[in-house]
Amino acid sequence: MKRGYMKLNNEQASNLRTYLMSNRPCVTRQDERESLRNEGETGDGDWDASGYRSVVAFIQRGLGDHAELVRQVLGIAAKIQDENRLKYPVLLFSFGWDDGMLHGMGRSLSGGLNRCDGWVKELCEQASTDTGHVPQKHPSPFPPVAPQGVPLKVLGEDLIIFFCRDRNVRMTEDARARYAKPLKHAVWIFCEPNKADMALGVREATMNTQANATQVKETTCSEPERQSQAGTASCTLNCSRGLESKFTADLTGGILNPLLEAVKADHTLSLNIRANCVNIYYRGGSLLKITGLSPHRYRFAFDGKYLNSTGLARLGISPQDIVSLPRKITVKDVEGVGSWVRHIPVLQAVMNVWFGEHPHLEREFQQVVERMNNRNPSTDYFISDIEYTNTVCRELRADLMALKWPSTAAERKHFGGVTLAIIEMKHGDGALSGGSGLVDHIQALDNRLESISASQLGQEMVAVFNQRVVMGLIKSNMIDGIPPRIQSGAKEDVEYIILLSDHNPASSILPRELARLRDAPPRHFTIKIALATFSGYGLFEEGMYTLDDFLSLFGKQIGPVIGKVR
Repeated sequence: MKRGYMKLNNEQASNLRTYLMSNRPCVTRQDERESLRNEGETGDGDWDASGYRSVVAFIQRGLGDHAELVRQVLGIAAKIQDENRLKYPVLLFSFGWDDGMLHGMGRSLSGGLNRCDGWVKELCEQASTDTGHVPQKHPSPFPPVAPQGVPLKVLGEDLIIFFCRDRNVRMTEDARARYAKPLKHAVWIFCEPNKADMALGVREATMNTQANATQVKETTCSEPERQSQAGTASCTLNCSRGLESKFTADLTGGILNPLLEAVKADHTLSLNIRANCVNIYYRGGSLLKITGLSPHRYRFAFDGKYLNSTGLARLGISPQDIVSLPRKITVKDVEGVGSWVRHIPVLQAVMNVWFGEHPHLEREFQQVVERMNNRNPSTDYFISDIEYTNTVCRELRADLMALKWPSTAAERKHFGGVTLAIIEMKHGDGALSGGSGLVDHIQALDNRLESISASQLGQEMVAVFNQRVVMGLIKSNMIDGIPPRIQSGAKEDVEYIILLSDHNPASSILPRELARLRDAPPRHFTIKIALATFSGYGLFEEGMYTLDDFLSLFGKQIGPVIGKVR
């Protein structure tokens, strides 16, 4: 395919339209409109509309002959903007030159579909077609400033589009921090040698446009050098999970309460707490994300990927009905919250079709485990969180985070003996090995626990646990509402629980991986393997086996294990 004629295919173009539609923020539109009082009189007015505040396009040096692809992508964005007749600026920049800066005209252009050809021409001229190697004076094309010194202010309501030669483009930590909000709905277009490719949303990356330069290193706990220094360097966890008091109040008795009540009434739904936002999960997927923007003001989002299923037409569901749901809710928008509550069955139907095409059984089972233990105060473990990740220490990720609080009357009256349990769920033997397999995951976490405090992680989970109890999402039989205190002073105070489903005894993968764990056990937590109490996913202390006991007692179900069991 000639470079100048490269374009997104029909499926990619459709996915891009749906993605941009579903992520449109609510912005203030200013326009001339007829007076509501005097017929024939006009005046300036402003009101909320769905669209992006501005469109900012970045193109990598050397892509000046990809005009058709640039025109296609910018045209899709312009059509979405023009639906509400938005007035918006367009800013065009190129990057990857020898000065490490953004190159632009130092001005913005006017938005509008009829002006799209002008944007394309200017953007391609800025990029040029020169692909020769240019040594970079600086590793980053962003400081976010044009050579003329015009500051580039990018806000959360802006649409950022990157045109890149390939996926080697990376962003610096500084650029990611400056563009954190709009990067969540950014568009990445890759001009591969034979086809155009696309990525949507945040890319976990640093920026390096020099072909052979040393890549700028991330200042997070996942750096290889800092891993090797574990024990001598410390890392502060980003313990950010939790809701502000007004957010909690709106859920328990305010504007958001109908959604909380809908979750509690439907056992297939699960509300989990993030950093001043909540995710409502269905079958392990995020049905609705609610983010606190300011007191009593929230953003609602449904993942647009679920609208890409071919089976929606069979159900008679129009993606536009879902995309048009209100994106921003204030304390006065009772009807807006009600419309989301009424659409929950529709959203579930949409997700059912998508999961039929893209099964994720492991995540579905995670939610079942949470339901079985949080709605039954007789189990010994409470699930504080599912799909846990930490933005600072990336090795700290888990399918489920739990608190072990034995269900005996004596233990439930004792608030200081609660311990942390990190649960890894593996469905089928194929998920046990490889880069995201069991052993590599455990070893990475064990290395990181040399330089962080498991107590800090446990305290975060206790805080989340307490908020979920207040909302009625966990039945714990707490005495006088007193939350438990975490205990994590020794290796035995942190459990790493392996929860297996559908293991095939004829497979050699599980015995091989367990033998690897036996020969190189973790130093900072105790491995436990969970067995059901006859059947089901209720977690009890009596059903937890150490690795050695498990290998000794269940050899027939596991399969042949290499070497001797200690």
